[in-house]
Amino acid sequence: MHARFTGGAAQGASIPAQRPGQAPDQTDRARGTRAAEQARRRPPPPRPDWALERGKRALPVLVHTAQCWNSFFMQAINREQAIEALTRGGVPPCARCEPDKTLGVLTETTTRSGACRQ
Repeated sequence: MHARFTGGAAQGASIPAQRPGQAPDQTDRARGTRAAEQARRRPPPPRPDWALERGKRALPVLVHTAQCWNSFFMQAINREQAIEALTRGGVPPCARCEPDKTLGVLTETTTRSGACRQ
């Protein structure tokens, strides 16, 4: 059974129609299986150098180094964003990994509010 294609560059070309509930052909399944297998073989992405822990309503809670990385609770940030969060953003550093010391931004206003959720 064929249906007519009414738009695009190949006007009038016929393509096979797929009935509702009909399973995709074997080539589609094989492509999906290969893609899933390749995704499993890929190594996980590297840990970011700096991270921002998010709390309720996605508000920043703590700044971390890669030592405390947890992809569920944290967002990867770059060095400049980490410095900005610690200095201007008022986000406290993690007491465990001490990103403020690593970044060299230890100031009088920097407070230790606690360690990360690990």
